[in-house]
Amino acid sequence: MARTREALLRGGASALLSELAGAELAGLRGYFEPHVARTGYASRLRLGQSIGSGLVEGACKQVIGRRLKQTGARWKVRRAERMAALCAIQAGGQWDTYWLHAA
Repeated sequence: MARTREALLRGGASALLSELAGAELAGLRGYFEPHVARTGYASRLRLGQSIGSGLVEGACKQVIGRRLKQTGARWKVRRAERMAALCAIQAGGQWDTYWLHAA
């Protein structure tokens, strides 16, 4: 398991798939093959960037949770999802770009 973890961190999904070649882990290969382009972990680590989702999840919990829990707030799932998307756009600095392209 440590060997496959090292392969993933060193070379992303491509390296992991090479490591798993011939193995009986078809399900794992099937998961990683579509994600090869998104697993450049080695370069992200060299740049000091995070490879986990904890920072994003924590920010979502704070920003969106605060909005959902306001006094007297009532939300339907559909509307909460739309509000969450707008909060993410604003927090990501994409507010103006979003509205330029909104139909």
